[in-house]
Amino acid sequence: GVVGAGRGFRVILHGENRELRVAQAFDGVVVEIDLGDFGTAGFDRFWIGRETVVLRSGAKPGDVIAIAGTLGRAAAGLALLASGKADAINAYDDWVSVQKQPRPPIAAGIEAALAGASSMLDVSDGLAKDAARISRASGVAIRLNKRDLDGFIATVEEPAMALGADASTWVLFGGEDHGLLATFAADAKLPRSFKPIGVVASGEGVWLDDQALPENGWDSITGA
Repeated sequence: GVVGAGRGFRVILHGENRELRVAQAFDGVVVEIDLGDFGTAGFDRFWIGRETVVLRSGAKPGDVIAIAGTLGRAAAGLALLASGKADAINAYDDWVSVQKQPRPPIAAGIEAALAGASSMLDVSDGLAKDAARISRASGVAIRLNKRDLDGFIATVEEPAMALGADASTWVLFGGEDHGLLATFAADAKLPRSFKPIGVVASGEGVWLDDQALPENGWDSITGA
């Protein structure tokens, strides 16, 4: 579970309960982790310099928006598991694995920061919902190109057909892929792990070609 996932990123989990507090500091971000569970009073603290932090609020009109990682595969895996159809689950076990054992592209995030990403956010709640968060924080519109998403849709078409589901819905609104959505200046050289899927424009909201997208996706508060 969590311990196994953390091991892949050289992160060790101690104890069962943690209070993670992030406070803004003048010279960066301070992260404090409660150490009380394993007998140490107070907090362990480390600093992340402001110049190394890529926020969701820096996207500008004219930027390119790009994705690293998968879209729709985790939603496909969840739908397969929920269907209870053993044959389909076994036939599309790669999609099920994305849902059960996500592998966030952490290295791609570092590459994006070094490449000068103007904003970045993990796509854990769905492309439309997390793109909307960048849109609001940056005060811009996000315009996605359907043609640039066709490859992601193609990767989940087979399980969608097996379940009678809509592959594009999984790609646009399915959560838990844990990819990275980032924006870059138009003249920036994108890291190879990022695929351009649209542009940043003046305005507000998230658009697929000329169609406004609802802010649908996974909601960790309501569980829907």
